[in-house]
Amino acid sequence: MKYRIAETIHMSFYLLLLAGLLVLFKDDIKAVFWRIRMTRRLKTRARLREEGRITRHFDMLVRTTVSEKLKGYHLTLVTGIVFTSVTLIGVRSTSIMTALMFGILIGIMPYFFLRIKLENIRHKASFEGETFITSLISKYRISNFNMQRALELLIEDEKMSEMFRRLLMPAIMRARMTGDRQKIEEAFAEFNFAINTNWSRMASYNISAAFISGLDVTSALEDIMIQLREAKSLAEERKRLNAEAGRLVLFMVPVSYMASLILAVKYVGVTPRELVRNQFFTSQGFAFFVFILFMFLFNTALLKIIENKRFDY
Repeated sequence: MKYRIAETIHMSFYLLLLAGLLVLFKDDIKAVFWRIRMTRRLKTRARLREEGRITRHFDMLVRTTVSEKLKGYHLTLVTGIVFTSVTLIGVRSTSIMTALMFGILIGIMPYFFLRIKLENIRHKASFEGETFITSLISKYRISNFNMQRALELLIEDEKMSEMFRRLLMPAIMRARMTGDRQKIEEAFAEFNFAINTNWSRMASYNISAAFISGLDVTSALEDIMIQLREAKSLAEERKRLNAEAGRLVLFMVPVSYMASLILAVKYVGVTPRELVRNQFFTSQGFAFFVFILFMFLFNTALLKIIENKRFDY
């Protein structure tokens, strides 16, 4: 009992000493605490800004290529499902690390597919730039230099490309529902993201400036139109590029793979059941299939990016 009383008194002295030090150096401790907190806040803000850029990129990608109603997390969800499915299948025939690698390779394919579609949209939209700018200038003058009314007339025009109508409609709706300058600029920045050319960047900047402040941007739009006409001769040269390599990848690779399966069943004597088991439920067969699929999709994306040179100045 005496030992416990002595320990309690001894501990009390230490606690009183600690309390005294805290009171004495209260201001210094508080300053150190806030310095650490502010440092972490800056790091957190930087991380959130980085995450925000990725999320915004996914949002614009999905809205442009799939539907205005979808968001970036839908793409993340599909990626996660594909990754999990491939990994679970791969674990049955390979090691965990190999299955994870296969899951990552195939899991990023939804993003690649959407990028291929986005590049096709950009390619087609870029070649209609001259028609779009010409119609915009005409509607802008008719509406007495009112950009909001000019864009509405452009959407209502039956001769306007369906692609540009689909790209412009969400931007106009979002810009019309807000009076905030930054949100209006962001709305038309998505229109620029869908085309991603110098002329679309300049056009979206001038459209948002006229939409916000009512500036007369006729001269700027006319300058874009002149430069697009000068760039038309270069676009004609690009059309002469040989697209045979792209056709070989898109058609010959799947045909060759299917032909090899048919030959294996018909002439080698492998049964379809055994063929499927060897292809998907053995480590070598599954690895070979994933490698073929990945290289096919990667080369398809690469060819599309190279071939689909956008019309620009």
